[in-house]
Amino acid sequence: MRKILVLACIMLLLVPAVVLVGCGGGDTEQAGKYVKLGDQLANERGSKNTELLNAWRTVRQATDAAAKATAWKQAESIYSEVQALVQKEKAEYAKIKGLKGVEDYAKYAELKIQELNAFDQMLKVTNDFLQNLNNNGFGSQQELEAANDRKSTRLNS
Repeated sequence: MRKILVLACIMLLLVPAVVLVGCGGGDTEQAGKYVKLGDQLANERGSKNTELLNAWRTVRQATDAAAKATAWKQAESIYSEVQALVQKEKAEYAKIKGLKGVEDYAKYAELKIQELNAFDQMLKVTNDFLQNLNNNGFGSQQELEAANDRKSTRLNS
């Protein structure tokens, strides 16, 4: 989680530098297009992420088995959509690496890809934990607490 915050701070500092680069040789115009597409996907992912968090909350709060199963199917569907958006976003930023004369854009893209990898890992850990919780995969309260500790450790590393 700390890595994501550090990357976000770096991104806030790097974006103005990328915007100011605008002129010059190389593939600057094409790199700008890839950044714009990646950033549009990031906005879309942000909206989907909010939906996912709400769906996960619904799963945790459901007391009826049928309602919990329905909520879990909805959460799984949204989770898949978020993962697909992450992959599309990474693909847009990865295209920048092959361009010439766009070092600042390439640094930005590299940081965005690192951020997306961390975000994807965080989602996976959370989804796996909730899937076990939903399927009563912990067996006992002690197993649940141990799994919760492992999840926290993985998210903080």
